[in-house]
Amino acid sequence: MENQQSSRHGFGAVLKAFLAGNVLGALLALLAAPRPGRETRRAISEGNRGAIATGRKVYGTGKSAAQMASQTAHWAGSAGSRLTAGPESRPPMPASLQS
Repeated sequence: MENQQSSRHGFGAVLKAFLAGNVLGALLALLAAPRPGRETRRAISEGNRGAIATGRKVYGTGKSAAQMASQTAHWAGSAGSRLTAGPESRPPMPASLQS
């Protein structure tokens, strides 16, 4: 039972220190802020818009690449199955290539 009480007191001390650190950090951040809150919020908002636009571009590029890879894999699979199925399933050789 003594261990439970000491662990409760230990947790309380840790929690108090954590909260005190958060309050102190918030106060220091307010004192050291290089610009007013309105400007800071505007800068954060603009940064978020830029990140969203970049994310959309990356998603579009990735989606296009995935579609091309899927089409290439489909084509390669169908070409491979035609080649291994036998001569009757192969398309005829163009006349310009026949000797």
